[in-house]
Amino acid sequence: MARGTQFLDLVTRVKAKTGRAQSVAVGVDDVPRIQEEINTVYAALYMENDWPHLRKVFTRIPLNAGQRYYDFPTGLNSERVESVSVWWASGICTPLTRGVSAEHYNAFDSVSDDRVEQALLWDVRWTGTSDQIEIWPIPLTNNQSAEFVGIQAAPRLVHDSDRCLLDDTLVVLFASASLEKDDKQADKLLKLGQGHLATLKSRGRGGDTSLKLGLGHDESMRGYRGATVV
Repeated sequence: MARGTQFLDLVTRVKAKTGRAQSVAVGVDDVPRIQEEINTVYAALYMENDWPHLRKVFTRIPLNAGQRYYDFPTGLNSERVESVSVWWASGICTPLTRGVSAEHYNAFDSVSDDRVEQALLWDVRWTGTSDQIEIWPIPLTNNQSAEFVGIQAAPRLVHDSDRCLLDDTLVVLFASASLEKDDKQADKLLKLGQGHLATLKSRGRGGDTSLKLGLGHDESMRGYRGATVV
């Protein structure tokens, strides 16, 4: 069990699990099918589960005076943003709520370049070439930066050297179960994959709890895992 396994190694292991030939010269035509199934499983497992090891606090984005739109932090999945905060130069942090609508523009019209000292809201906008972050109102000064917490993107595996960000055994078991022609063996592989997934999710929740003096363990903190700063 490991993360960061290369795409080529995943293909080799799936071939072994499903009884396919290990020789490079044999079964070459079947490789694209195996690769596609690995990517299908990889994408599904990534999207359907919250993976603590992929949750990160991304590098803060400086908010510039007069700038309305910003690129997402490198590596962040724009569809899996969990929270956004604004940090002031003084060290004070305030949360930003998502959602900018017409009523907000009635107050401070970004098209007319209305500017205010404090950012209050954020949203996602298609700006012609890509999705970008909109900050509202437009900053008046350079005293703020936005900090995003969310799930790291898991790009499609293309090259042999591309690395899988999820547990390799998990991906191999589910991909092999889908490709296996023998129903009994496929069912066995599927059950192994489901059991392994349950184990990983259980361990990901953890068992540490915080202790409030005189109050015992804080139940609201069960399953908490700190985010990784990148």
